[in-house]
Amino acid sequence: MGMDNMLFGEGYYSGNPGDIFEEHGGDIERELESLLLEQDPDIKLRIEKAAKDYKTKIQASLRNETALRLSDSSGKASIKVKVVPGLPVVVRKRLMGRPIPPLPRIFIDKTSLLNAETGLEYLGKSLEPLNRLVTDPHLTPEEMRKALDYVRRLLNLFSVPGLDDDIVEFIVKIDQDVLGAYFFRHAEIHLYWLVIGLFSYKFGVSPESMTAVVAAHEWAHAYTHLGADAGGKRWDTDAFASCSLITVEGLAQYYGGLACEQLSKDCFNAHLKLLERQPHPYRSHLDWFKDNPDEHKTDPAEDLNRWGRISKPELREAVRFALLEARSGDRRHPQNFVNTLREVRDRLQGRNGVSP
Repeated sequence: MGMDNMLFGEGYYSGNPGDIFEEHGGDIERELESLLLEQDPDIKLRIEKAAKDYKTKIQASLRNETALRLSDSSGKASIKVKVVPGLPVVVRKRLMGRPIPPLPRIFIDKTSLLNAETGLEYLGKSLEPLNRLVTDPHLTPEEMRKALDYVRRLLNLFSVPGLDDDIVEFIVKIDQDVLGAYFFRHAEIHLYWLVIGLFSYKFGVSPESMTAVVAAHEWAHAYTHLGADAGGKRWDTDAFASCSLITVEGLAQYYGGLACEQLSKDCFNAHLKLLERQPHPYRSHLDWFKDNPDEHKTDPAEDLNRWGRISKPELREAVRFALLEARSGDRRHPQNFVNTLREVRDRLQGRNGVSP
């Protein structure tokens, strides 16, 4: 099934959040956890602290932007947040059956080996003039050939079908939430500290900033689902599950991005670094107001400009109205939501005389 036709409830987060622990403890998880803890023994504690520290500010942003409340006259929607170990189920399933190479800590950054191969090839071609510059010790052609052969043999070990880059790049391309999850049938948010740590290490951002990005996204799921409108109405859970994956993820990305932008420059920078690598469901919101929204040709180099256009106050209002309409209608196909967005925008333009 293509991503455009996938429903949100078909993701692993439709199930039991306890399932995340069933297969924990595999070799690859232990290797990757060991790598992160060697780099920073406190990384798990930092992620846990960031999840708590950012919670109030993220919720305030989401309340303001969506005009939805977790509390109403009927009570408060109780949502648990857990920082959990290991890889999410969807990642394990995608890796299942693949010959994962040894030493995943090297596989996390396969590009370094590729750079080493390129560098050694250059040295081999320029060895004679370079040896004249460095008089002692000389590198012999035989030593160069051995080093290059060694690196190429390592690259061959890490040549796994479907894992052309490295494991982080493989994970980020998965079309479901991989850094965290909102288990909507249990009102529970999971933040996967191992994946958050790997991504922060790979992308050169702080674990705190990456935690904020993931937490904002998952809290946005919770608010769009369980947030009560002025009439006390929430999104029916079965209807939420049967909504298009692209629509639900687009809303979470949109409101999560607004929250990160309001938190700090570092958080918004981490949001953009992740966004540029994510698959279409997580980038669809950038095209909401395009003339031809079915053309998914977004260029990551244009993300910031595109974000600036769709996050203008008048379009935030359009998204908010369209969200309320989506919660009461059939949104199985993403184009239905896009059509509603454009209709609402046009109505608001006519009312306010505003041009996007």
